[in-house]
Amino acid sequence: MDLDDEKTSHFITMFDKFLRESSSLISPLINLLPNPMWATWPVFRTILNFDKAKEISKLAFDFINVYVENHKQTLDPENIRDFTDLMLLEIKNTSDPSSSFYGKIGKYFFKN
Repeated sequence: MDLDDEKTSHFITMFDKFLRESSSLISPLINLLPNPMWATWPVFRTILNFDKAKEISKLAFDFINVYVENHKQTLDPENIRDFTDLMLLEIKNTSDPSSSFYGKIGKYFFKN
């Protein structure tokens, strides 16, 4: 990962800003709501910074997905490079329905 890369720099800046803003006393209020879906109501979306969290989540997913896709294309089960390779192999090979690598998550990440 190149820290001088524009996308990397933008992601780190946005994530840092989000963490600083969400560390206020208001963010924990979501845990006090009787129904978590209330966080999607306009007034709560603003107070809880829900839209910023959604934006950061999408940015993080897009950022990470580039690396996951590269790993999927170059995956060699005989030459494990890192944790991403291990995760992809587990997703591909698991048949245990109780595994967190099974089902929707596995199908989503490993579409082969």
